Amino acid sequence: MAPKFTIITLFVFGSLALSAQFANPTEPVYSAISEAAEVDNATQLNLRDLQLFQLDDSAEELKNLTFLNLMKNNMESWDKSIFTLTNLQTLNVKENSLKAIPKEIENLKKLEALDIAKNKVPEIPKEMGELQSLRLLHASFNNVVYISPALGTCEQLQVIDLSHNQLSAIPAEFSSLKNLKTLQLGYNQFREFKGDWCNISSLEDLDLNHNYLRNFPGEVKKLKSLKALNLSNNELTELPEELCKLKDLEQLILSENALTELPRNIGRLKNLRTLIAVGNNFSESEKTRIKEALPGCTVILD
Repeated sequence: MAPKFTIITLFVFGSLALSAQFANPTEPVYSAISEAAEVDNATQLNLRDLQLFQLDDSAEELKNLTFLNLMKNNMESWDKSIFTLTNLQTLNVKENSLKAIPKEIENLKKLEALDIAKNKVPEIPKEMGELQSLRLLHASFNNVVYISPALGTCEQLQVIDLSHNQLSAIPAEFSSLKNLKTLQLGYNQFREFKGDWCNISSLEDLDLNHNYLRNFPGEVKKLKSLKALNLSNNELTELPEELCKLKDLEQLILSENALTELPRNIGRLKNLRTLIAVGNNFSESEKTRIKEALPGCTVILD
């Protein structure tokens, strides 16, 4: 396998990803629990980067909170008061030292965005399936080895980022996520991408870079909405012809694999705007064929 290096991709999480870090600009944002407690209807509390280990007991009084940012603190366990804030829509606990997602997470029924990136979480538990309003789950840079199938019942999910974990499989139940548009699975331990995972027909961005994939299923043709596909830094030796049926595909990244050729009908990808496939084993004649087949596409092979 060729040496791995990082490819800068063009994937965009959109406004959903930003919602986990930034408050609603039309409403006041308080920077201390005591400050928020002085008003009747405080909805937004930003406690980012305050070296907190836990919250004051008075946090439980903030029943109207919809936004809580606890990013970059020193929390090793979840403060129980968080789970009494049942109106929360956005919860950001990124960059702490949390070791699990407790079962009490199920209390936050109105949660739409959860950012638990850069912690020490080993699994996505079954209680996450109770969050039926969840649209964004950002859980990259953890130690996740297991995802409960119950997450597949969260049908409002649009963005899932599980990159930089220890995953080797995702539940077949993900095929029920009919609104999922972005699935980030880069830097994991995947050795195969099963065909039944291709039933997520709404998917637009799929990132599997830096895994150990040796083949990719022909069922990929079912991902009819796919616009961006990143398979760089894997162990692929070939790609299925069915890939050429992805009529909406705009970006395809295949760098650092062991490919000697691309599908013969690659020219059918009429909407493809960017193809990056450096670090493969293409002959000069194959490089010429690829470029001629994609005249309206930026093709980078060297």
